[in-house]
Amino acid sequence: QLAALAHRRVSRVVVVETADVAVSVWGRTVALRAADLAKEEPWVMLTHVARQLAALSLPKTSRLGWLVAGLGLGVGHLLPPLAAVVWVLLLGGAAMYAGLSATEAWTKATERRTAELIGALRQSTPEAFAELAKRQGLA
Repeated sequence: QLAALAHRRVSRVVVVETADVAVSVWGRTVALRAADLAKEEPWVMLTHVARQLAALSLPKTSRLGWLVAGLGLGVGHLLPPLAAVVWVLLLGGAAMYAGLSATEAWTKATERRTAELIGALRQSTPEAFAELAKRQGLA
């Protein structure tokens, strides 16, 4: 249901012994690490799955960034050697700053999308969250 809310098709869910993270989404397969599945609460695993699905739904890079970098390097090629070195260093610094800003924005967008997916799941299946609310003293 969570994958459908994220507009992704999942054909199977597998449990694996070893993985780098608790949940991985590979194409149409969702892999859950056995140790985390055994010790974590179900809602924690749902949050991990939602975060992975949200990360897959957002674009990673923009074509505009690649175009600007290419044009910047092209301009550097036309400059005299010393000016070209300074230009490329400035361009590299600007690219690093833009990359960090884009990463921060992407992380915030992923967290926002994760919250949207969990909220949509909660609205579509409120009975699944009723016991969780009781255990946390919210109901």
